[in-house]
Amino acid sequence: MRPSALLLLLCLGCDNASEERVKLAEQQKQAEQRVAKAEREAREEIARLKTELGEMKAKLEEATKKQAGLAEDQKQLEAALAKAKKAYKALVKSELESLNKEAKELAAKTAKAPAKTKQATSKAMKDISAKQKQVATGLAEFDGATVETLDTVKAKLDKELGALRASIKSAKAKLP
Repeated sequence: MRPSALLLLLCLGCDNASEERVKLAEQQKQAEQRVAKAEREAREEIARLKTELGEMKAKLEEATKKQAGLAEDQKQLEAALAKAKKAYKALVKSELESLNKEAKELAAKTAKAPAKTKQATSKAMKDISAKQKQVATGLAEFDGATVETLDTVKAKLDKELGALRASIKSAKAKLP
């Protein structure tokens, strides 16, 4: 071969090697840019997740505090309910004792009354006895009443007391 052709081939080989080095350097640069971009995105995602985690922790702490406050409110409500139930029950018992006393006096008067009057008040006395039992049952229900059922149970008990009161008044009217 001729020396100039050999030289030409060597130069062409050098150009190819040089071009490949440039291409390789360019690919290397692109790879490094992709890695840098991926690392930057990962750091940004980590920072975003840390911020989100901090917000979630703050919300959890706030919810925990609210729950503790609600538990305290629940205790206060239960204490107030127990106090109100106790006061109302004492009031009902006092009224029931008074009505029971009237019923006993009425029974004593009925026993001394003439036969015709006894017959007329006998049914009323049975009615009074049944209503006394209803009030006693209502008091037992009242003990187990919850916040949700308290109004209903109280209304029922008030109605039963009113019926007992009316029965006693009606029976008294039948006596001389």
